[in-house]
Amino acid sequence: MALQLILADSSAGKTEYVQRSLLDLKQRDPLAKIWILMATERQINGFRSRLIENSPQRSLFNIEFFDFYSLYRHLLASAGQPDRKGTRL
Repeated sequence: MALQLILADSSAGKTEYVQRSLLDLKQRDPLAKIWILMATERQINGFRSRLIENSPQRSLFNIEFFDFYSLYRHLLASAGQPDRKGTRL
């Protein structure tokens, strides 16, 4: 799995670039597994809505969205370690 960090100023087209790249990948490999990490649930919801609006198909599979806390819980669960309830980093 390749990691990419997209850095640019505000309104420079980062979201459009990422969504276009993601949709291109899904066109080539509809079952490709993709993780998207964003800071807040609000950003996740906005990104997801724009992604569906821009997608030629109305369903996309194997895309997981995380904020930092949900990624932390997911990684702990994958490692077989229990979630430390109530713990926020």
